[in-house]
Amino acid sequence: MNRLLIVDGSNLLFQMFFGMPSRITNSEGKAIQGTFGFVGALLKIIRKTDCEFFTNVLMKNGVPRTAIFGEEKSGHTRDNAFFSRNIVNDNSLEIKTAMIACKAFHARRCLMLYQLAFPDTEFIVCPVHCYNITKNNWYTTEQGINRVLGELSRCGNQFVPDIKEYLL
Repeated sequence: MNRLLIVDGSNLLFQMFFGMPSRITNSEGKAIQGTFGFVGALLKIIRKTDCEFFTNVLMKNGVPRTAIFGEEKSGHTRDNAFFSRNIVNDNSLEIKTAMIACKAFHARRCLMLYQLAFPDTEFIVCPVHCYNITKNNWYTTEQGINRVLGELSRCGNQFVPDIKEYLL
């Protein structure tokens, strides 16, 4: 069945730009919260997961579908890392080097989880600055303090059982 989705793009983009709780910037400092919110809203409208969205992007850029292994079960980073490990094992893949693109303030915990799930893999981390939080200003706003120290707290709280299970 063919479906037609009609979106008032300028209205939705306007709402997302001014309706997002904080300013999200790219590495050049340009505000991108409108685009970020717009794509997120569209994904919800058409019910695509992040995995489906990025699979489509890869395929449109010449990556064959057979070369894409998607993980669609996780609800958070820890599960994403370990569910991805299962997919790699189930398909007898060997991952020597991998790239992680994530929010800058989340990068340390993300890297730690993936290193735990893939101990023999070298990771390249590509942090993305968002919510106008950087390593130079995170401590100047309540939001920055909450985000960064919240991540630090989760690093301690979430790793004790994993480290005991996988490393001891």
